[in-house]
Amino acid sequence: MGMNLTGRRSLLRARKAAEQEKDARKRDIEDMRFRMERLKGDKLGLYEEYVEGSISREEYVSRKKAYDQRIEAAKIELEEAALTSKTIEEDLPEEVEVAVKQYSEQDELSNEMAKAFVEAVYVCSNESIEIRWRYGDFWNRDGLSGRDSEK
Repeated sequence: MGMNLTGRRSLLRARKAAEQEKDARKRDIEDMRFRMERLKGDKLGLYEEYVEGSISREEYVSRKKAYDQRIEAAKIELEEAALTSKTIEEDLPEEVEVAVKQYSEQDELSNEMAKAFVEAVYVCSNESIEIRWRYGDFWNRDGLSGRDSEK
């Protein structure tokens, strides 16, 4: 069983997809931080309106309460996104990156490559071969099923 050009391309696409997903998560978190800071600024502006007499005390209290709720919801959303991002990054060990870099130029599957990427190989009764990858989620990020059949 050799690692052909298609296999190397799949490795590189999977790596690129993982990097793009990581970058997208970082952008989303920065956007959430920006929205939360904007809400805080708007809340401060609300106080200034109250001090200037542009709005009544009742309106200030009511709108402040709404801002506080929105800020708290944004804070929770940001914390969850940061936790999810950290969990996803932990799920993709650094050893995957090292293995992809190390073996992406290989033309044939070596024992070391098999140990690095393949968890198990099953020969099924219908004469197909199922490959269970060590990093199934890593492969699925590129739209691969984690199941390949040798033709």
